Amino acid sequence: MRRRTRYAAITVVVVAAVAFIAISIRRTSKREEVASPPILHETPIVIYGTLEPVGKAVSVSPKVNGIVKEIHVQEGDVVQRGQPLCTIEHTSQDGGIGLLPVTAPQNGIVYRSDLRIGEAFTVGDSDRLILGSPDLQICCDVETLWIGKIDKQGVYDVFNAENEELMGTAAFRSASRYLRPKSIRTEEPGEKTSTQYQEVIMSFEPSRTDLPIGLPVMLRLRRDVK
Repeated sequence: MRRRTRYAAITVVVVAAVAFIAISIRRTSKREEVASPPILHETPIVIYGTLEPVGKAVSVSPKVNGIVKEIHVQEGDVVQRGQPLCTIEHTSQDGGIGLLPVTAPQNGIVYRSDLRIGEAFTVGDSDRLILGSPDLQICCDVETLWIGKIDKQGVYDVFNAENEELMGTAAFRSASRYLRPKSIRTEEPGEKTSTQYQEVIMSFEPSRTDLPIGLPVMLRLRRDVK
C-alpha cells in the first residue's frame, strides 16, 4: 500500500514538472510581435500649436530705464500707433528728472499690461507690455514626420489642448522653409533631447472672443469636408 502511494506521488510530481517545462518552453519560444509602422495616409492628422496675434505679438519696453508714474491703458484696450501706453519718470545724464511717454509701435490690442505705478520699467522688459493684432492665428510646431502631409485645402477643428473644448476652426496659411530645433525634457531629471520642427501658421476663426494668446490648442482635420 505504501509503495503504491509512493509511486502515485512520484507520478504526480513528474507530470507537474513536465507540464511546467512545456509551458516555460512555449513562453520563451514565443516570438514577440513587432508593431507595424503607421500608415500616414490612414492616420488622423492632429497638430498642436498656440494662439497668437496675426503677425506675432509685439513686446513694448521703454527706451530708457525709469519708474512708472502713469498708466494710460489696460488689457483689452484698442490702441493706435503712437498712442501713450504709460509714462515713466527717468533721470537724464545731467542729473535732471523728466517724464517720458512709452507709446504704441503699431495699431492693435493690449494683450498684457503688467505695470504698476511706482515700479521700475526698464529697457528690455519684454513680457510686461504686449500688443498685437485683434485677429488671432495659430502657430504650430509640426514634426518632420508630417512635413508635406498637411492638408492645405482642408478644414481643421480647433480644441483647447487641456480639456478638448471646441474653440473654432482653422485652415492652412503658410509653412516655413526651414526647420528649427526644439528642446524637450525627458522623464529623466535634468535630461533633455532635441528634435526639429517646421513652423506652420494656420488662420483661425474663433467661436468666442475672449481667448487668450498663448493658449495651447489641438487641431484635428475634418475628414468629412469635401
